[in-house]
Amino acid sequence: MIGKKRILLIGIVLLITVFTLFLFRVFKPAGNLHNVEPDFIVTSRELMNDFSVNEVLANSRYVDKILLVKGEIEEIIDSNDELIILLKTDDMFSGISCRMEDPEDVKAGLLKNGQRIIIKGQCAGKLIDVVLNHCVIVDD
Repeated sequence: MIGKKRILLIGIVLLITVFTLFLFRVFKPAGNLHNVEPDFIVTSRELMNDFSVNEVLANSRYVDKILLVKGEIEEIIDSNDELIILLKTDDMFSGISCRMEDPEDVKAGLLKNGQRIIIKGQCAGKLIDVVLNHCVIVDD
């Protein structure tokens, strides 16, 4: 009886440890990306195409990586104290959703729909849109 309880306790501790490590990996802060070299440089259309053609391969290539994405602004969304810049793609139902860092709000407030832009962010994968977190605006 004691052996079964011990095995169960060890299993629970391992499960909690794995879950904690998973959460840390998913929600880890990327830090200030201004001085970080990107892992990939792509256009918004190329990035969406990669996810549309083979999402599994795109996830393994881009998720948790720092991307420098060039594209055209489809829409600027101010939602719940969070600024999101949506970049155009060839997919009429999806775009590249760039969740901006707080200090970038001032720069982003000067942008207009249709404007060409370069954004650096950490890829979180595709939901409806491809999501980039901790985004900063890169000057040409």
